[in-house]
Amino acid sequence: MKIAMDLRSISRSGIGRYTRRLLQGLQHSYPKDEFIALEDGVSIQWDSFLGRAQSGVQRLWWENVTLPRRIRAETVDVLHNPRNYGVPLYCSCPVVLTLHDVIPLSLSEDYLTKWGTRSLYSALVGHAVHNAQRIITDSLYSADQIGRYFPGVLSKVEVILLGVDSPVESAVTTKPVYDFPYVLTIGGSEARKNVRRLIRAFLSMSSGIRGRHRLVVVGSTWRGY
Repeated sequence: MKIAMDLRSISRSGIGRYTRRLLQGLQHSYPKDEFIALEDGVSIQWDSFLGRAQSGVQRLWWENVTLPRRIRAETVDVLHNPRNYGVPLYCSCPVVLTLHDVIPLSLSEDYLTKWGTRSLYSALVGHAVHNAQRIITDSLYSADQIGRYFPGVLSKVEVILLGVDSPVESAVTTKPVYDFPYVLTIGGSEARKNVRRLIRAFLSMSSGIRGRHRLVVVGSTWRGY
């Protein structure tokens, strides 16, 4: 088969890592197949509304004109989009979409606070799920949530759990990070990480436990938090 992979989210932490590892794993497991990595080369200008609008138009053009032309010219058998949305309006081959979650919809009060952005996101994801022939998601919970917001597409949703890098064990060190017992959470302060509930749970524990342990939160800030 000739498989095209949309790499527009290759630089994003979670989805980018998923995409890189998936592409490497497929190339290793199916050496006789041909894999074509596709990027639009558009740098999104986040500093102004005009810059974002121009970047969006360029991406839409690539997605709906340049990409389908490339797929036809390369006689691609299947296109895999691992970035939640961005499926062409028309594609000459079947499309597989990885929809990791619908968190921006389920937590719209934190992620999509404006009606316009919420409507746009719903339209983009809705178009993607209805035009993809198969949908991969990361967990049973995500599949349930997809069915909640897009009930007509559940029949083509497949849950494929995420894997683990093979060298991860060698990265574990026996040298303690701190010289006291601690509870560790990784992911930062983004709303979907639910750190607030973790802090409340930690504070609700007995003073003896809290006196012997500390809660360590690792990760970057999010919207000033």
